[in-house]
Amino acid sequence: MSPSTGIKPELLGLLRGYGALISPNLLHFPIHLPFTYVHDFLLDSILLNGHFVEFPPSDHYQTFFWKWVISHLETMAVEEEDLEIDTRFYDRHIALLSAGASTSQAPPPSFITYFFEDSLRNKALKRPGSFIGLNAITLLESRTTIESGTTGLRTWTASFVLACLLASQPNLIIDRNVMELGAGSGFLGVFTAHLQLGYGDAERMPSICLTDVNDEVLQRCNNNIRLPCNSSSRHQNISVRSLDWTDAMDADRTPHLQRVLDEIDPDIILGADIVYHPDIIPALVATLKLALETKSERHREVFLVLTVRNESTLERFVGAVTAEASLCTEELVPPKNAEDMFLPPQGGPESVVRIFKISIRR
Repeated sequence: MSPSTGIKPELLGLLRGYGALISPNLLHFPIHLPFTYVHDFLLDSILLNGHFVEFPPSDHYQTFFWKWVISHLETMAVEEEDLEIDTRFYDRHIALLSAGASTSQAPPPSFITYFFEDSLRNKALKRPGSFIGLNAITLLESRTTIESGTTGLRTWTASFVLACLLASQPNLIIDRNVMELGAGSGFLGVFTAHLQLGYGDAERMPSICLTDVNDEVLQRCNNNIRLPCNSSSRHQNISVRSLDWTDAMDADRTPHLQRVLDEIDPDIILGADIVYHPDIIPALVATLKLALETKSERHREVFLVLTVRNESTLERFVGAVTAEASLCTEELVPPKNAEDMFLPPQGGPESVVRIFKISIRR
């Protein structure tokens, strides 16, 4: 049983899997537990949970999930006498089918809730329907790799790794202004706000500025950080802003980029999975250099978590940063099993990531 939640791990896995829209084929149904225990948890903590009523997974996903649940509950009920399945399970599944929820088309955007065990439970503000010892990040995300010409409408593994790093070293962001490059759907921004609210002084919150270049991504990110279920909605100094790295490559536009960076005034710059194509490397490195070469007396530093998809692209980025005499680069050891902080175990190989700390050479 989880010490902080009082929930058996098998049931916690179902809750986290449902919230994060994990395929039922990758989840483990706890048929070894008593029928009533499993049945009542699924009914009260998932089907009727107030959070999921307000921010539900897509009908597309629910159709798969509840069909899978009903099948297992029926199997368990047959094996034991005098057991009945609550009709509300069937009602939900029938309603989904009647509404025409398709399981054959591409999955639509959906609310996704990432549950994580909360080490800040003495300070955290809970919402009705939440669990003691659990906190959550809820985002409206795309379920496809690319939507509207961008990959920024969903959360990627590198964000979980960077969040895990911040959770283990909260002093990196406590009482420090934070800027994120390529903020996407806003996962890391919400988590950063959660840590600052939990550890810092609520009356003197530092700033969090989430940047991206795609207008649709920025709008989605802004909507997500304002959701009332997220800690970020209570952060007094969080914002979303457009930032175009290519401005650093144009002498006419560089002064504008410098003004934006000066206004944001970050102490720490975060980026997750932002080296995705070799063409963006020169602009990214130029932007990092511009941000770090500040006249501010405060020491700025960059933490990037990059997924290794193409070795040559990543090595080209490392080479470009190393070639800048004014920049100092250090590679850090990634935390192990970082995804397990936010997702149930699913099996299969983990994505390979690398973490880089970049600062100005003193």
